[in-house]
Amino acid sequence: MSRHTVDTLRSGAPLRSGAIAPTFAAWLVCALLAWGSSSVAHESLYSYVEIHLTDPHTLTIRFTVHAPEVFPDPSIDPAEAGDEWLASLDDDALATLVQRARERIATLYVVEVDRRDILTAGALSFETPEQIRNADREDAPRPGCVRASYEVPNPGGSCTVRLAGAASKRLLLVVIRPQAFPAPHDIAPGGEATVELPAPPFPGKGDSHASSPKPSATGVRPPIVPAPAPARSLARFP
Repeated sequence: MSRHTVDTLRSGAPLRSGAIAPTFAAWLVCALLAWGSSSVAHESLYSYVEIHLTDPHTLTIRFTVHAPEVFPDPSIDPAEAGDEWLASLDDDALATLVQRARERIATLYVVEVDRRDILTAGALSFETPEQIRNADREDAPRPGCVRASYEVPNPGGSCTVRLAGAASKRLLLVVIRPQAFPAPHDIAPGGEATVELPAPPFPGKGDSHASSPKPSATGVRPPIVPAPAPARSLARFP
């Protein structure tokens, strides 16, 4: 979960969630944020995933991994492993951390669109070493965490996120839509949440991604081809 999302949830506006009652959702998020808001104490209780639906052309899923869980460091308490600890890791250590985080995500989560598994570990994009070490930015992940993104053209329909039954923590899945407050879903190990995706826009009027196809010589308009996915904003970690 990004610090920007945390700040939005902390603002106190009403929460909406299709997976849990709104009053419980509000209590859950407020309790997590109130308990050690300047530390990573509750990273031991919850994992975090965000589904971003702000661009109607794109389905973006962001996975946050608490780094000490996949890259143990005997010199520091995992609850105290924050930004300074991450900034102290060299490129080789970060490469190992990212590879283990990639494996952890593939083990913990199944992401399906209309019952078709779409998540592969090799398709995950991690931030660069420079970005991981730079915590002084609005979209930085929580202290002591690294983030991976999975981005595909919006297929429409529904998206289901399933948490492995062997997971040691619950999952807080947050759905982010345009002009709407982030919607949290509390998922227990072995559980899942299904999110309705917006209808993918068709190329045509007012769409900068592609132009409307012109009729052929026979007067029959050719089929519409979906627009290509926008370029990834994050560099793939080697």
